[in-house]
Amino acid sequence: MTCVRILFLSMICHAIDELKKDGVKFKLKARLQAELMLKRIWDMAHEKYEVVPPAVQADLLKFVVRAAGYDGSKDQVAGGQTNALQINIQLGP
Repeated sequence: MTCVRILFLSMICHAIDELKKDGVKFKLKARLQAELMLKRIWDMAHEKYEVVPPAVQADLLKFVVRAAGYDGSKDQVAGGQTNALQINIQLGP
């Protein structure tokens, strides 16, 4: 089996276990809605300033960065989601 197939099957098993445990509850419904809202957020963030103010566009972009886990917030680190990149440069012996 390829790694992609193994990962896919693992994700399916996790989703099935979640449904067996909790059923279709608020969190799962919220995830589905969030996926659908991404297109609307994209459209608003790239709209002309006359239609969507720059402050709103900035807030939308900040939200997407935070939701994706790229801001390194304490909430995400505590939850086990870490996407931090660290580069160390040694300049001397």
